[in-house]
Amino acid sequence: MFEHLLPTMSKILADIKDDLIPNSQQKRAKSRIFIDESNPSETKIPWDWNQFYRYLSMVTKLKCF
Repeated sequence: MFEHLLPTMSKILADIKDDLIPNSQQKRAKSRIFIDESNPSETKIPWDWNQFYRYLSMVTKLKCF
């Protein structure tokens, strides 16, 4: 069930993103670079909406149960 729910939730979040998050905030998020805490001196991680949707979907699912 988890494998079916995650893509569905991610798609729904992608579909409603523009209605929920102002463009200025979307641009701000895309301009952010994150540091990989497991290797802080090497790896920089750019913002990724698809990963955000995936992780947000997992948190939402866990709170439901």
